[in-house]
Amino acid sequence: MRQAGAAKGAPPASLPIVLSGGRAWDGAREADVMASWLVARGVSREALILERDSLTTRQNARKVAAMLAGRDWRTVGLVTSDFHMRRAARLFRREGFQVIPLPAPSRLGFLSEQRMILRELGAAVLERIADGPLPRRSGQPRRPGLVRRALSRFESR
Repeated sequence: MRQAGAAKGAPPASLPIVLSGGRAWDGAREADVMASWLVARGVSREALILERDSLTTRQNARKVAAMLAGRDWRTVGLVTSDFHMRRAARLFRREGFQVIPLPAPSRLGFLSEQRMILRELGAAVLERIADGPLPRRSGQPRRPGLVRRALSRFESR
């Protein structure tokens, strides 16, 4: 459970915890559920900053970066499932964060674990297609990815 990882890796009371997730499960958004769980275990509600709109890991990273832009916070302790950490950390680094990984161990059966690994690989491939090839030299701008190029052609009609 990710919240348990957040509670164990929680910063001192003087530091905030950003909870990101807008997907609703049974009418409750992820960020709200995580906040309630942490508060019930003694984390101060005032220490929590909620981002309640993102629906993907990429949106998590972008929206958190936008929320924290004026605060000059560039180092984050990132809590997510162990199988999800690599891709999530890469997306947060892409937004300019220095990431301290705090993976929450998953207790999945073999088949569920394999399904989640395949899901992560698929998501990584789709992100690479959307982003296009990596630049050849440092500082060289990226070309729009295949999906973005196709969408821009469609939208320009």
